[in-house]
Amino acid sequence: MAVYTSAPYIDKKQVRRKKLKRYFFLVCGTLLVSGLAYLLFFTEIFRFEEVRLSGDGTSARSEISWSPDHPYFWQKPKIENPHLATISVQRNFFKRILTLSVSDREKYGVWCGESASSTDAGHAAHCFWFDKEGVLFREAPTVDGTLIPKVNDHTGRELVIGDMIFEGRFTSDVLKIFDIFKKA
Repeated sequence: MAVYTSAPYIDKKQVRRKKLKRYFFLVCGTLLVSGLAYLLFFTEIFRFEEVRLSGDGTSARSEISWSPDHPYFWQKPKIENPHLATISVQRNFFKRILTLSVSDREKYGVWCGESASSTDAGHAAHCFWFDKEGVLFREAPTVDGTLIPKVNDHTGRELVIGDMIFEGRFTSDVLKIFDIFKKA
């Protein structure tokens, strides 16, 4: 005795199976996405427990900022003050320790500029230290003599910490001149 089923019955069964598979994958995908979102935003799994600071710029902890207190694995530090030259980041994912090696900029010379608002009678010179890349990074005293390279800027531009003394190609020329004076 042979049992025969009709073709529309088999098609309905296949359609029902496809719907069940879609709902199953939709529910599994939703659970997976919500689980990952929970791990990212509500747990501490992807955050460093400890941030260590090493190097000669260890006094600069307050000048390196993170959005949370314990940064995520993928975040990069933001340097708040230009007197920090470099930050190298070492991540230990298993111990959840982030080590930052910080180095300060080296003082190369003093750049003094007169602001455009100063009058002839009272010259208000603002002096800043600059490094070998030509970045103004810290206020400096007014210096005289030949031990420290000094440039008096009479262009009237407003000097701000973090600015470059010149464009890149001109900065290297000025620094070469200082090197020639030191050798002489």
